[in-house]
Amino acid sequence: MQRQVKELKLDDFVRFPGFKQKHELPEYYASTDVFLFQTGFDIWGLVLNEAMAAGLPCIASPNAGAVDDLIVNGETGYVIDFNDEKSVVQKINYLFDHKDQAKRIGNNAAAFIKENASVKQSAEGFVKAILSSFRSS
Repeated sequence: MQRQVKELKLDDFVRFPGFKQKHELPEYYASTDVFLFQTGFDIWGLVLNEAMAAGLPCIASPNAGAVDDLIVNGETGYVIDFNDEKSVVQKINYLFDHKDQAKRIGNNAAAFIKENASVKQSAEGFVKAILSSFRSS
């Protein structure tokens, strides 16, 4: 992929920074216009939560378990099969060409995470699930 990016002269747009520690992530999210999560399989994919919380418009693979709970197409991000390269490229270009729309989606994503998938919300959900399992026993 890195060679292809170089051959296509996309170095100014696509970077491969490699693994980063948690404390380094905000800098990368802040310098990003669109977040691509092209996983082949992920039980959840916490990085999607992080990118959305950072206010990024996200394009995520349907192979990430998180998309069913986090992505509302066109509202909090987009779910696109990355095997459909044409659709992915079209959506990336759309977001680059429609900055206001991209910002609206990123803001919606951040608000959605804050309201529905914060640490507090997650902890409350786990407690509720645990308590309900004890009640049904």
